[in-house]
Amino acid sequence: FGLKVTHRVSKLIKDDPVGYGVAYLYTETDGSDLTYFIIHQLETVLKAFSELQEYLKKKTEEFLEVNEYLANSKKCKTLNFVQKDVIKKGAKEPGRVFSVKEVSASYDISENTARKNLNTLVTHGILMSSKSGRSVMYIAPSNIRDRLT
Repeated sequence: FGLKVTHRVSKLIKDDPVGYGVAYLYTETDGSDLTYFIIHQLETVLKAFSELQEYLKKKTEEFLEVNEYLANSKKCKTLNFVQKDVIKKGAKEPGRVFSVKEVSASYDISENTARKNLNTLVTHGILMSSKSGRSVMYIAPSNIRDRLT
């Protein structure tokens, strides 16, 4: 989260060059009193944290929505723990790529079982698959939540 806040603070400063400049000028014209500049920077950091809180709230609501759907959907009642967990991870990180080896190692299952689990999600239209050389990559689309319905 620290990197996200730092990036957002930089963007907020870049988007408000006048506010930054005014705070800097007040500092220079008032005997190098940093109070103006510090207040401006603190307000910017607080705004970035507020935006981060909103973002996290939205992502939490989306994740809870997916969990609720997985718990109540007839379509999803046929899915096993690994498949549901892959869906949750994909919902958290749209565009995430899953490999057979990764799923096999993460859940301590054979590569054949991992492949079967991932292919089941492709068959249900939840994940997409794409060949990369001899390997198949399984992708969590950005509309994964819509695909659950």
